[in-house]
Amino acid sequence: MIDISIGLEGAEEFKRKLGITISEMQNLQPIFDGPIKEYLAEQMRKQFASEGSYGGAPWKATSPAYTRMKLRKYGHKRILELSGAMKRSILMGTNYKTTKSSLNYGTSVPYDKYVNGKRRIFAMTGGQKKALVTIIQREILKEFR
Repeated sequence: MIDISIGLEGAEEFKRKLGITISEMQNLQPIFDGPIKEYLAEQMRKQFASEGSYGGAPWKATSPAYTRMKLRKYGHKRILELSGAMKRSILMGTNYKTTKSSLNYGTSVPYDKYVNGKRRIFAMTGGQKKALVTIIQREILKEFR
């Protein structure tokens, strides 16, 4: 799960860097629902395609017994893609919720709590996090200047 919220913490530094105050940013929802949603969806597509490597750490391999059963019953499927429900849930944004000052992005499948303990689905490298912050800053400047 990814949680992003904009609050008063670091308000003075924020004002110095961007030249606007937190109170001037009344509604960040268009930013969260536009370029940020697109960026996160692309990150997750790459995360699934690389079985977690794109986010910095490959997902833990399934057990040999599970791998054999999966291959026998379903053919070749990537890690976390047995039925495709979790991937679809994430990429379609079925659990992507935004407010004026926050974003919550997860999955609606009930078994994610078991999977996420072993494999960090929503992982990002330092560079990817920095790119996300840069997008937010750029969009804030376009919207509020």
